[in-house]
Amino acid sequence: MKGKLEPSVRQDLIEEGKSLKDVISTLEQDLLILTDKLQIEAQIIPNITHPDAPIGGEENSIVRKRVGKPREFEFTAKDHLQLGKKLDLFDFDSAAEVSGAKFYYLKNEAVLLEMALINWAISEVSKKRFIPLITPEIVRSSVVEVWFQPRGKNTQVYSIEDSDQCLIGTAEIPVGGIHMDSILPDSALPLKYVAYSHCFERSRCCRQCNQGTLSCTPVQQG
Repeated sequence: MKGKLEPSVRQDLIEEGKSLKDVISTLEQDLLILTDKLQIEAQIIPNITHPDAPIGGEENSIVRKRVGKPREFEFTAKDHLQLGKKLDLFDFDSAAEVSGAKFYYLKNEAVLLEMALINWAISEVSKKRFIPLITPEIVRSSVVEVWFQPRGKNTQVYSIEDSDQCLIGTAEIPVGGIHMDSILPDSALPLKYVAYSHCFERSRCCRQCNQGTLSCTPVQQG
């Protein structure tokens, strides 16, 4: 082919190839910018709610079912923190020295209870053909973006410096990433998973805690 082309024609084609390479490089950069903008816009689209879900505040909530009846005490009931400290089940003070505020040690029967509950819960749902998983606790920020905002001043996510990785805030994140960028055939469905992991989130009080209607202690590792 080269031997059949005039030198001037060949040189023109070489120059055209270089020009096309520059054009492609520019278009690829434009595509990245547009893709990022599309992702940002897509992330502000709210989830589709069930048509029966009430619209408005808690005053519009509908009680579907009550199981049991709240116990009434003839004395001032203690909350879980008061009981746990009295029974030597929690140690917030030592954890604060070791890790910082809003961390804790579980102790004694609380450890056995937590492990027993985890084992019982996973065993029960496994009977219904859920696949049990223990997930990674560090994932790429692109995976976290499906659930949270991994960067910025208001993020609740712990990011790993100089990397594109984050600590997970819930096991749903790595579970949701198992089949990302995949097309699943109908024959493979349904896929049901139950997962266990630690969860890391910059602590914040829920609205009920802030209103004083719920006793809770926000923690950074669960």
